[in-house]
Amino acid sequence: MFGVKADGLDWVDAPLATLEGTRGNLPRPATEWFGPMTELRRRVAEVTSRRLVTLTGPGGVGKTRMAVEIRALVADDYPDGVWIVELALVAVPGAVPAAVAAALGVLPQEGMSLLEAILDWLDGRRALLVLDNCEHVLDAATGLVTAIANGSSTVTVIATSREPLGIAGEQVVPIPTLAVLDAVDLFCNRARLADGSLEFSGRDRETVAAICERLDGIPLAIELAAARTRSLTLGDLLERLAERFKVLRGRTRGGVERHQTLHTTVAWSYHLLSDDERLLFDRLSVFAGGFGCSSRRDGVL
Repeated sequence: MFGVKADGLDWVDAPLATLEGTRGNLPRPATEWFGPMTELRRRVAEVTSRRLVTLTGPGGVGKTRMAVEIRALVADDYPDGVWIVELALVAVPGAVPAAVAAALGVLPQEGMSLLEAILDWLDGRRALLVLDNCEHVLDAATGLVTAIANGSSTVTVIATSREPLGIAGEQVVPIPTLAVLDAVDLFCNRARLADGSLEFSGRDRETVAAICERLDGIPLAIELAAARTRSLTLGDLLERLAERFKVLRGRTRGGVERHQTLHTTVAWSYHLLSDDERLLFDRLSVFAGGFGCSSRRDGVL
């Protein structure tokens, strides 16, 4: 095997990842990843030096994809495999251990709880466990990760969540939105997947940059927008983003339901709020623009 080195070409010093040489169940991405390589390398260093890393950020920012890319670079460090547990489909907190056991292939053992059987399987193994989408079962995920951390010194956990787990020793890594250049490259790449005849001139890229800025650099929103280039010009797309919930609807079959539209992604976050938080956001929704909290007095916003 040979490596190619050239000016402007990122060099990733990592072992080859092959189906034969890598244990686990983490899928190979179907699309190219776009983002700064320096950021990715920094996250890899944090994973290899910590036992628990939680990737946080709003819906659609790319937490799962970052975890998948990290896996590709560190898989060789975990001879007992890299395993992903998709918790988005877990409806009740009590089902979290069952989801982990199913992903690992752990069977119930006589005289053991399911959690004890998981800990017994992990004992002595050097493995990476990715718990994806923990936010709606946060307490259950926190309890499971705490038990793993206390019961094994060889297992590393990456969690993705819209808020930290709150465990001692947890390295919280906020995932930023895309910079403009990365966002434009992502849009153009996904648009060409939707329509291979598309070409983007300098002026087109300026319009794409405006679209990406309107979408706050959120990868999911950018990918949904890029798919609409099958039926809309860039100018029409930019204009229609005033009603982005109607425009940004995915048309791919399969996949996670909340990633099919921007509306369902936002709704997922909204339903995680407490009643008081929902009331606050409902009242704020009548105002245009953003908002922030500059001060608090007596616990009142």
